[in-house]
Amino acid sequence: MFKELLKLFKPFKKSQYFVTGIAILEYSFLAIVTFSIKLIIDYLQEGQFELLFRIIMLCLSILVIVFFLSIANHYYWNKMVNESIIYLRNLVLKGIIRKDTQYFIANSSGSLLSKIMNDVVIVAQSAAIGPPMLMINAFRILIVVLALMYLNILITVAIIVFVPVYFLLFNLINKGIRRASEQEREKFADIQSNVQETLSAIETIKIYRKEDYVQKQSTKIMQLYLNKYKILNRFRSIGYGLSGVFSLFLPIIVLFLGAMMVFQNKMSLGSLISFYAFLPFLTEPINNLSDYYLGTQTTLGMSERVMEYLRDDSVKDGNIELKTVSALSFSKVTFRYNENQNFILKEFDLELKAGDKVAIMGKSGFGKSTLLRLLIRFLAPIEGNIKVEGIDLNEIKIESFYRNIALLQQDSFLFKDTLMNNITFGDEYEEEQINTAIDYANLLPFLGKMPNGLSYNIEEAGRNISGGEQQRIALARTLIRKASLLLLDEPTSALDENNERLLISNIQKYLERHNPIFIVITHRKKILDICDKVIYFRNGKVHNIDLHDKEQYELLDKWILDDGEN
Repeated sequence: MFKELLKLFKPFKKSQYFVTGIAILEYSFLAIVTFSIKLIIDYLQEGQFELLFRIIMLCLSILVIVFFLSIANHYYWNKMVNESIIYLRNLVLKGIIRKDTQYFIANSSGSLLSKIMNDVVIVAQSAAIGPPMLMINAFRILIVVLALMYLNILITVAIIVFVPVYFLLFNLINKGIRRASEQEREKFADIQSNVQETLSAIETIKIYRKEDYVQKQSTKIMQLYLNKYKILNRFRSIGYGLSGVFSLFLPIIVLFLGAMMVFQNKMSLGSLISFYAFLPFLTEPINNLSDYYLGTQTTLGMSERVMEYLRDDSVKDGNIELKTVSALSFSKVTFRYNENQNFILKEFDLELKAGDKVAIMGKSGFGKSTLLRLLIRFLAPIEGNIKVEGIDLNEIKIESFYRNIALLQQDSFLFKDTLMNNITFGDEYEEEQINTAIDYANLLPFLGKMPNGLSYNIEEAGRNISGGEQQRIALARTLIRKASLLLLDEPTSALDENNERLLISNIQKYLERHNPIFIVITHRKKILDICDKVIYFRNGKVHNIDLHDKEQYELLDKWILDDGEN
């Protein structure tokens, strides 16, 4: 799994080699200075002051070089780490966006947000700095071992024997760290999801005066996270404790053996001091490698989730290119969300052609939006098929199908950008097309109030404009596409009676001019004036109502009244 993750970071190969090269140069020069301690002490004892002065001047010159190398090392190292985080975060976001819609039903937005913002950081850091860290620390250990062997073989052998014991102890706890890390990240995602839900529902919480209730629920979730974190922290603490003991025990061994050898005239005092000065060069990379090993075990607990986002399990695409949508049909379509629920649709049939205008009505939760989601292939029928231009929807190249659709959802999606970009959605349109869409959506009165016109900045989720204005902006974005299949979900729900009447009149003009297949989900009776038929969900059944048939229209009137629709 980790090898698969490392392959993603091939674009960083040059950066990894570059920072590795700088670090190797820096530590090589530091090793020369450290080794020079032996000569300084020995020359001082022997009274060779001219050689002592030369060595000191050489060391000072090298330290100047090390100073600049250290700055470069720190700068480029952190630059590579941060670029790798952004790189992986973009890949993960791209992968998530391309997931099948069912994926978003099974995973909350809060959970996904947590993994994008938090898991990605840990995984990217580990995968990006892993190869250079291994090379740099392996080089540091090699150069130190060679220097120590030159200074004293016996003490070096004693150290080499001790180091494997240290790593053996770490192997005993790495499985626990990996398992505990997976559980800790899952509970952390629950916290982030809970916070997001709370903030999005703050008005409801305030009105119902449920601050204490929500806080108690949040506290429970946070306590569950804390319990999992304690387990992970316990394993990590054991690992870091071993590192601390190793860092203290090694110098004691060196000083004891070295002092005995100096006393027996088998080693010079300069060699012992230089040997001791080299120890941090040995213990630091060993601790770095052990920390990296522990971190890798933690990362492995997250790598599977990150790779899950990157695997291509998007909707399987067809290969037939669609030019237009002038005919579509549902044939014996049956659907329910799971085996424990009632059928939303059962052997449902419907045929539509260009110019048909259909309203979908009925109580909330009875299947209106489900029918729409089946049509746009966000859901798949259990039985039956949906055809466009006589072709099974699954055989059509989905991008070409969507190119012929314009969709207005009930919750208007606006993003933090200019009014112009919210309408065009990044596409290029002529000025006349933009003005026509604005006119159809009845946005001119709104534009007249804005000091910057189309350059007016919409805040996140459109919070600086009213619900009706949000809806009309989203409608302008929909109508500017001139699609052959126009799908509107509650297009007038946020409008007052006067604006609703104007908007319906403009939609009618649009339909007469472009002649698309028109499907609208609505609770508002007024928009039926521009429709030919109604698909009505009632008491578990789906009814086709011909609005030009007086008896059927009267029956519809009665159902709307009985069901409490507007």
